[in-house]
Amino acid sequence: FSEWDMVYTNPGTTTRYNKLAYFNGKLVLNITSTQNDTIRTLDAVTYSDIANIETGSFKTRRIKSFNDKLYIVKFDNVREYDNLVQNQLRYVGATAGYNGLDIYDVTGGDNNDLYLADKVNGLVKYVTDNDISFIVPNSPYSGNNSALFHNGSTLFNTHGVIRWGDSY
Repeated sequence: FSEWDMVYTNPGTTTRYNKLAYFNGKLVLNITSTQNDTIRTLDAVTYSDIANIETGSFKTRRIKSFNDKLYIVKFDNVREYDNLVQNQLRYVGATAGYNGLDIYDVTGGDNNDLYLADKVNGLVKYVTDNDISFIVPNSPYSGNNSALFHNGSTLFNTHGVIRWGDSY
């Protein structure tokens, strides 16, 4: 820690940086406060402000890049930006065929498809607002197990609901 340098100062006592990504010569930071999150880009050489690309009341879960694009993941949407981090290319959020979102991550697929890790809907393949599919593996409904029983040849699982009393 004695070799560390402060490269960008904290803009206030109620704000904190909690996400960071390096993308196309820029540092992309999430500045979080009690009121909202702000995504800020900095020149990665001079650490000077380039732009404030997004402010919102919903907390940022992830900042990542792939396929020469930047992705901002919030619980109810994913925003895709160009390689200059100036233009929003895509917004993936609730639609008539896709709602009840609780998104944790995103990654790319073939042909510009996106795969979303969604706590409510599972693995979601997103092509466009009109081309959404839900990928359901042959597995228990959830990772929450209330009971297991094995009869010698078959394992039975109740996915159940985790309640306060189930902890004990």
